[in-house]
Amino acid sequence: MQNILEQKCQKKKKNQKKKKKDKNSIIESFYGSILDEGSQIKNQQIPIFPSKPIQINPEKQVQNLNKTFQIYNSDIKFQIKNKDTGINYLFEQKNKKLRINIRYPLIQRKKEEEKKYTTTAWVDWWQKKRQINQQFLENSKQNNIEKCLQLLDKKLADQKAEINTKDSLNGWTALHYSAYNNNLNLISHLLFHEAIIDSLSLQNQTPLMLSTIKQNIDIVQILITAGADINIQDFQQNTAFHYSCIAGNQKLIQIFLKKASLNYNLVNNEGKKALDLCENKNIKQDFFSYMNFQSENQQKVKIIETQKKLNQIFQKGNIQNLQKKISVIQIQIQIQIYIYIYIYIYILYNQKIQSISTHSNFSEEKIDINTFNIFGMIGKGSFGEVFLVEKRDNMQLYAMKVLQKSKILNNNLTKYALTERNILSSIKHPFIVKLVYAFQNTDKLFLILNYCPGGDLGELLQKEKQLSEQQVLNYSAEIVLALEHLHSKDIIFRDLKPDNIVLDHQGHALLTDFGLSKEGVLENATGAKSFCGSIAYLAPEMLKKCGHGKAVDWYLLGVVIYELLVGIPPYYSHNKDELFYNIQNAQLKLPDFLSMESRSLLKSLLQRNPIKRLGSGKGDAEEIKAHPFFKKINWKDVEQRFIFLN
Repeated sequence: MQNILEQKCQKKKKNQKKKKKDKNSIIESFYGSILDEGSQIKNQQIPIFPSKPIQINPEKQVQNLNKTFQIYNSDIKFQIKNKDTGINYLFEQKNKKLRINIRYPLIQRKKEEEKKYTTTAWVDWWQKKRQINQQFLENSKQNNIEKCLQLLDKKLADQKAEINTKDSLNGWTALHYSAYNNNLNLISHLLFHEAIIDSLSLQNQTPLMLSTIKQNIDIVQILITAGADINIQDFQQNTAFHYSCIAGNQKLIQIFLKKASLNYNLVNNEGKKALDLCENKNIKQDFFSYMNFQSENQQKVKIIETQKKLNQIFQKGNIQNLQKKISVIQIQIQIQIYIYIYIYIYILYNQKIQSISTHSNFSEEKIDINTFNIFGMIGKGSFGEVFLVEKRDNMQLYAMKVLQKSKILNNNLTKYALTERNILSSIKHPFIVKLVYAFQNTDKLFLILNYCPGGDLGELLQKEKQLSEQQVLNYSAEIVLALEHLHSKDIIFRDLKPDNIVLDHQGHALLTDFGLSKEGVLENATGAKSFCGSIAYLAPEMLKKCGHGKAVDWYLLGVVIYELLVGIPPYYSHNKDELFYNIQNAQLKLPDFLSMESRSLLKSLLQRNPIKRLGSGKGDAEEIKAHPFFKKINWKDVEQRFIFLN
């Protein structure tokens, strides 16, 4: 019995020794495979801290081990961990088959999973985005305004439709389809959401061209109003004006002819101008009338061209190029020549327009600084100082605006000085400050204006805190007529605020300070693209810098009326960023003490979408004048200054 037990113990010890030997052999073989792979020569001595890391391929090690340990009979199960890499090797041998599983560190496994998930999520996101964009285009084709607006909702965040996405078949955007389909409502919404108005299709055609081809007159008008480029040429080098002449639509052609930027000399692939494609005699007569109109304004164009030459000379790059060719003295001479040309044309232009002095014109009366007694400074305009002066021969009081030539030229303000002088000298209206004289000396330009002793509405508001609705009604009626007259001359004021509305000796309101005004703007919604004006008096479209037209003046009229009634501008904040945000996003707060008519007017004028704003349509000021707020106003009496405001 004892012998049997001893035999079993010996057998058990023998088996344990064999398992230990098998395990050691596996370990030796495992690390041997690493050394075989890590060192190019087998059995080479590897330093404990090698100068270069050993590159280990776990999968190759497993293949080597599977070949090596198929000869062992005993069952084995254990784990080895590589502390350098953190990889775990799980060994299991059963029925002469060795199975090794590799487990990477948790962090590495998470990275692999995240990488796989991120790649999948990104692909899914783009697929969904493409589907949304395609739905948006399909709904714009079908004139489904409600669905289009749902897909453009900001609440969808990055899953909202891209408003300028293009159809892969023809390169059309939603604006192309709505223009082609004569969908005026959808176009208004798309423009409000800042659709690219001159987006090009695969045939290089704009939405304006498609609406012209379809003879959708209202669409053409609103696209031009919104600032569409009418001189873009398509794959056949035709412009929208070419297509209007091909259609022979007189109303369309008249719309294009009213655009100051129209280039009617562009030719298509066949070498034909737009007018060459038109056989209608009435249309040709309209064109010749347009040419006569251009000829009558030739002097004005010359002034603008001279202004551009002045600006070009004072651009840094051009001066540097000139310096390489001519001396500094020659540069100064050339600049002086341009300045004298500008002044000469300026004087000729004013002589041709009218005798702007009630006593005599420029050629009959010599006017200079010695003609006036200067009493003192009474204010500052956008780009100059204003002094109270008295004309020595008749004791008449005037306001003298002084502009420094060096400041104008060095700061590239020539266009602002020209703009103010051009507007004031050519405009004659009872509610716009009149330019009486203009002259210059070696370093200054002088504008002599009618003096308004009543101060401005800003000062009046500071004194009174708030004005009565009747006062605001009377002042705003006069401002409406002034803006209406400017708009009839294709001028937008752009800088309407209480400080720029002065009061004459009878208390009537007059517009002044035209440094920021814009000439030659035929569009009501968008047209001018510079960022200007006092911060609190900026319209939403001016903040977006997406172009603004005559409609901006009606927004600013709303701001002025609001401030006169309430005491502060709408959306006001001392923080500039918060103010900008409020103008574009905040809800308009209307105090309870305002009448229903004034509340209605303010909502209509302070409409953020310039297309929907009161006064943005073809009626311009007529839309304002027809509002119930002005129902008690006799507009003829206002124009004749029969309403007494003192």
